[in-house]
Amino acid sequence: MYCPHCGKDIGEQQEGYCPDCGKKVNSMPSVQKTESSETDTHAQRKKKDNEQILSVLSLIFGILSIICGLGGYIFIFGGPTIGLILGIVGLVFSKKRTEYTSYAKIGKVCSIIGIIVSILVLVTTAVFVGIGVYWDIVQGTQPY
Repeated sequence: MYCPHCGKDIGEQQEGYCPDCGKKVNSMPSVQKTESSETDTHAQRKKKDNEQILSVLSLIFGILSIICGLGGYIFIFGGPTIGLILGIVGLVFSKKRTEYTSYAKIGKVCSIIGIIVSILVLVTTAVFVGIGVYWDIVQGTQPY
C-alpha cells in the first residue's frame, strides 16, 4: 500500500501514520474499494433503468388516456373513466424523474390532456343523458 500524501510504500498497514511523511493514513484495501464501486455502478445502472421504464410508461399511459378519453362517445362512460385512471397513473409515473426527462415531461403533458379530455367527455355525456331523460319525462313518453 502507498501513502496517499507522499506516495511512498508503507507496507500492509491499514491505519496509522506514514513513516516517511508522518501524515495520517486511513484507507481500505483495494479489493474492497473495487467491490463497493462495482456495487455503486450496479445500483446506479438499476436506478437509471427504472427511471427509463417509468418515464416510458408515463408516456404510454398519457397517450392511452387521451385515446380512451376521446373514445368516450363510443363506450359511453367506460372510455373516459379508464382514460381518467390511466391519466392519473401516467402523472404518478412522471413525477420526480431525473433521467429521461423528455419522456417524463411529454408523458406528464399527455396525462394532463387525457385527464382533462376524460373529465370533459364524462361531464358532457352525463349532461346529454340527463337532458334526454328529462326530455322524455317532460314529453310524457316512457323510455321503456
